[in-house]
Amino acid sequence: MQSISISTPPAKTEYYIGDEINTDGLQLKLTYSNGMTELISDGFAVNGFSSSVSGIKEITVSYNGFATTFYVTVKTPSIALDADSVKIEVTDYCILAATTDPTNVTVKWSTSDNKVATVSNGFVSAIGAGNA
Repeated sequence: MQSISISTPPAKTEYYIGDEINTDGLQLKLTYSNGMTELISDGFAVNGFSSSVSGIKEITVSYNGFATTFYVTVKTPSIALDADSVKIEVTDYCILAATTDPTNVTVKWSTSDNKVATVSNGFVSAIGAGNA
């Protein structure tokens, strides 16, 4: 083998904080010294993905001692409340529910994590658990 390259990027290239990488659809093109090529969609290693911080991430794909890269974006989720009653599942372990009317906003949540969220000046931020 002479080189590898990305023939088809993975179907998913945008992630949110906490997501795991999904390489479904990723196809590598192997080029041999005799000019022949081959497409593969498994058997490779993927490194460099972390969804703990938002930003553009360079992902390295390795196969038989050769490597190539592609990029994904990790985003911070945002929530907009525009209905009278909204239930939003933030993660596997945190449920955020909000009820709004023109004069009052009530936000309640339940979680197994004691560091969830608080409401101040109409904004929800992650720091404590309970009701606001």
